[in-house]
Amino acid sequence: GLYSLAGWLIAGVGAIALALVFGGLCSRFPQTGGPHVYVKEAFGPTFGFFTGWTYWVISWVSTTAVIVASIGYLSPLLGEQTPEVYLLLEIALLVAITLLNLKGVKAAGQAEFFLTLLKFIPLLIIPVCALLYFNTTNFVMETAKTELSMPQILSQVTLLTLWGFIGVESATTPAGCVEDPCKTIPRAIILGTLCVAA
Repeated sequence: GLYSLAGWLIAGVGAIALALVFGGLCSRFPQTGGPHVYVKEAFGPTFGFFTGWTYWVISWVSTTAVIVASIGYLSPLLGEQTPEVYLLLEIALLVAITLLNLKGVKAAGQAEFFLTLLKFIPLLIIPVCALLYFNTTNFVMETAKTELSMPQILSQVTLLTLWGFIGVESATTPAGCVEDPCKTIPRAIILGTLCVAA
């Protein structure tokens, strides 16, 4: 009901605040590396190293999850396949992403722009089509039978909806390879976060 919209609003405001923080940090320290550069500047090279290393390890897990999910989403189009076929497709996708990144920031940015358009077009079309079936009675204050209080429900919903904003910091990573990063990256982070919120 309305709790989900309230949670989205809270998460959106929090994500925009994070976007402003990372945009400001990028303007102040326009270097390649992103979050670990900022930690290094504030707390020294040891903490910067561990921040970068932790970010790298987390990327192993998140990249693997994205690759497995991407191939999993293709399963209805591929039909029933053996686990080996899925594994080969996952490895092929990982190799393709790696090769794309080895081509440099410009090639990766162009591919990301194209893939974002592919994602964004259905995200526009489906809600517009859904407006034909819009029914205000679906927005009620009732929730599932639970012993949770309103603040507990809002905290859970906000945590779930915050997932849609994960990765806002990653836009600061290529700052040393971007033209005019002090303006370009903060603008991209803030506008991108606003688009996700909308």
